[in-house]
Parts: sequence; C-alpha cells; structure tokens
Amino acid sequence: MFKYFRKKKNKQLTEVLNKVINHLETSEESVYSVLGPEKIIAILKSTIESLSCYEKFDKLELKVLFAVTSDIQEISLRNNWAEEFIELASEFDEYI
Repeated sequence: MFKYFRKKKNKQLTEVLNKVINHLETSEESVYSVLGPEKIIAILKSTIESLSCYEKFDKLELKVLFAVTSDIQEISLRNNWAEEFIELASEFDEYI
C-alpha cells in the first residue's frame, strides 16, 4: 500500500518537474537568479532520475528552488510564465 502512494507521488512530482523543465528550456537567464536555466534543468533531471529509481534526493535543494523569490520564480518572471510558476509551485508543495 505504501509503495503505491509513493509511486503515485513520485509520478506526480515528476510531472511537475517536467513542466518546469519545459519552461526553463526556452527561458533566458534573470539577473536576479544565481543559477541559470541550464543548471536548474540539470538539478531537476537528476531528481527525476532519482525518483524513477526510488533513490534519495535533496528535498531541501528542491524546496529552495521552488520557494518564493527563488531562482525558478525569478526566471519565470523574466520570461512571462510567473503565473504558471505559482501553480506549479503549489503542486510541487503538495507532492514533495
């Protein structure tokens, strides 16, 4: 039973991360972001790989990336997908 819920949560979290990656792939850097889109994409892809193998990943690092005024939010503001970021961040909070 626990494995079913974990598998479902991992799938939902992976979907959210993939949506963010899709936005980041076409985004420009923000002067207010420490990390650029490419570095964030690498972190998110590494997390997706860990999720698919049920391995541990750095939840704190992800929480920081999705926090208000974080790198992802700053990039989303610069690239006109800030409203969708808020929705994705809410989903992220639910699944993390």
